[in-house]
Amino acid sequence: MSALSRRSFLSSCGAGVAALASLPKTSLAKSSASQPNIIFIMADDMGYGDLACYGHPEIKTPHLDQLATEGMKFTDCYSAAPVCSPARAGFLTGRTPNRCRIFDHLGSNRWQHQDDRYLAVTEQTIPKLLKSVGYTTCLVGKWHLTQGFHNGIHNTKMPTDLPMPDDHGFDHYMATENNADPDHCNPRNFVRNGQAVPQTSNCSNDAIVDECIDWLENTRDKNKPFFQFVALHSPHEPIDNPPEYTAMYDTGDNNKNKYYGNITHIDDTVHRLIEYIDTHSLKDNTFIFFTSDNGPEPPTHWWAHHPYGSTGGLSCAKLTLYEGGIKEPGIARWPGVITPGSVSSVAISGVDFLPTFCEMSGASVPTDRYLDGTGVVEAFKGNPVTRTRPLIWKYHYAETCDAQKPADHDSNKPHIVMRDGDWKLCSNKAYGHTKLFNLATDPNETSDVKGGNQAIHDRMLAKLKEIDAIIIQEEAAVDPITLPSTILRTKPVAADRAKLNVDIVTIAGKKVTSFTTADRTISLKKLRLPRALYVVRVNGKHLKTVARDARLRLR
Repeated sequence: MSALSRRSFLSSCGAGVAALASLPKTSLAKSSASQPNIIFIMADDMGYGDLACYGHPEIKTPHLDQLATEGMKFTDCYSAAPVCSPARAGFLTGRTPNRCRIFDHLGSNRWQHQDDRYLAVTEQTIPKLLKSVGYTTCLVGKWHLTQGFHNGIHNTKMPTDLPMPDDHGFDHYMATENNADPDHCNPRNFVRNGQAVPQTSNCSNDAIVDECIDWLENTRDKNKPFFQFVALHSPHEPIDNPPEYTAMYDTGDNNKNKYYGNITHIDDTVHRLIEYIDTHSLKDNTFIFFTSDNGPEPPTHWWAHHPYGSTGGLSCAKLTLYEGGIKEPGIARWPGVITPGSVSSVAISGVDFLPTFCEMSGASVPTDRYLDGTGVVEAFKGNPVTRTRPLIWKYHYAETCDAQKPADHDSNKPHIVMRDGDWKLCSNKAYGHTKLFNLATDPNETSDVKGGNQAIHDRMLAKLKEIDAIIIQEEAAVDPITLPSTILRTKPVAADRAKLNVDIVTIAGKKVTSFTTADRTISLKKLRLPRALYVVRVNGKHLKTVARDARLRLR
């Protein structure tokens, strides 16, 4: 990969990029007045209980509390994963991040595959889909979907030979590869549209909101609706604040004062952005959502110098699939749609926002690959949401929390979990160690009730295995599974036209069948292959990784 230039790399993805370019543009004729502006604000490592409006007894967050008063607070809002990069991949694609081959935070060095170092451009993302119906798009803050990990150092400059935010649909970006460097005040590693940004004298939260406001005021096409992804660095380590925020608190522990001040600093900087929206005639047609990418840093983690994030009593923390690792604050404001001061108990996840934003904007939801999210616009209206499939979280490197270590040793701790209604099933990788929780009566997951609910457990486990079987196949694939398409077989070509040698091979490299054809479109469904992913080779060259029922055009 390192030998390829960025542009030569991207050109090698031709089939995927061409498919994305041909996305249906069913709503381009819609008036922008019917398409809300969308601002999605994601904190980093904020706990479910870190805001005053979510019950924190000491931290002051008056502006986010006010946002909840003007909008809707979700009691059951989840991230797509318990750690940075997968959570962001799940949000942008609407897919459990393992399907995208984003298994852990990029830079962890827990795997060696070159194609796992970035979010592939073959993925369909929120900004790509919104652009297809006339939106202009912007990312400011933490990207963390390309791996700039070199010689053990996380905070290198963005690796511009790999896909950048603009390759995923962002018209404008100012971003860091991972955290702000050297810390979250005076960062020096922002990149704006491929060009390094001089070191700022602001803390990263302020620099991010300054850029957001400047883009809104001076750069965006004001004739188009906009999507802005605001990815804050705080309260992720290494925490740093303007000193007046730390001085607001007197807990007897300066590190705790610093953490509490960091949350209040987030509150103030988010307020500046919302204040711009409200004072520039944008409020009535702008949807705003605030959340976090995963739970707070666990106090046992070596990196946690300020381990004071609150889960609000939920079990465990970041890096686990218990509630404290994946449940987050979720606050939405959408004037004219959301009833001010409302509270929703509908379970929503980071993977739900792609289909939700498609519904809000008139974009077409992708049908050529597996999506795990469900549109939740009805939840904003105060109505229930019906899911086509349960919510799934999968994380190979899941940790556990101290209190459960004796019972949850490495082979038994949850690596994949599923929520269906009020029920949550947790399982290890081999499905041999499971737990069942009723989150309606036991949100802190204190009692495994599998014994008294065996039928529910068995039904959920069967469904979990069914969904995971496809996820496992996608984990091994370079490209997303291609669902059966509408391409028809072509008529046989003239006898003198060159014939193609086609090999169908498993992901593991075992040849299944070979044949010669003069057709330029083939249907794997007619080959009656077992359910799996297959590599299609034409004249010895890899064409595509597909599902068994795919139809594809030979090139």
